[in-house]
Amino acid sequence: MRRLRALFCLYLLCHSLPVWALTQAELAPLAGEDFEAKLALIDQLGSGGDPAAKMLLQALSDKSVSITASGQLLRLQSESYLDAATGAAVAATAEDLQDVVINNRMQRHLDSALAGLTLFDPNPKRRLAAAQALAERGDAELLPTIKKARVQEHEARIKTVLNQAAAIIELTTGETAVRKAAVQVLAEADSPKVRALLADRIAKDTQGNIAETDTEVRLTIERA
Repeated sequence: MRRLRALFCLYLLCHSLPVWALTQAELAPLAGEDFEAKLALIDQLGSGGDPAAKMLLQALSDKSVSITASGQLLRLQSESYLDAATGAAVAATAEDLQDVVINNRMQRHLDSALAGLTLFDPNPKRRLAAAQALAERGDAELLPTIKKARVQEHEARIKTVLNQAAAIIELTTGETAVRKAAVQVLAEADSPKVRALLADRIAKDTQGNIAETDTEVRLTIERA
């Protein structure tokens, strides 16, 4: 009986810890000078459901990731340094490290990536908050993540917000048929702010120009 209990506890422990599937080579852009490569890596890390990726992204957002002289990336946790890829403890001092600088654009990508990963959180309140945040941002890079979460989501309210989040992106980035379908989704939204997006697409600016240039999409908005 004791052996069974021990094995059960070991099973719970293993399944409660993040599976570290990252490598320093994969994270190398964060230590480099190519800004676009850093953004691409952040977006890539946010597109999956890897718990290790979420921990790293959160550390980046918290300004807790540093670089050693050899280019190894470390993250600070409870006053100890861990390998940012494997989570293994590393002996290091702050004086020997260089911080990974996070500018405003990187922070926006980090916020979106973290919200995208939170779409798979077991807590429905967190998933709902993440879906609402992504609907506000309208980040096209996260459309595949939103669609993946929508397939897995079983809460009707959250699925509705995910549908709207996807439609907000597709309204301006999809082909004509996709954009017309997005109009229908947004027209049925309960939120005045969401429906206002459609009005903005056909409103004239100070020069008399209309944002929506596709005639079919514009007519669909007018009829919605």
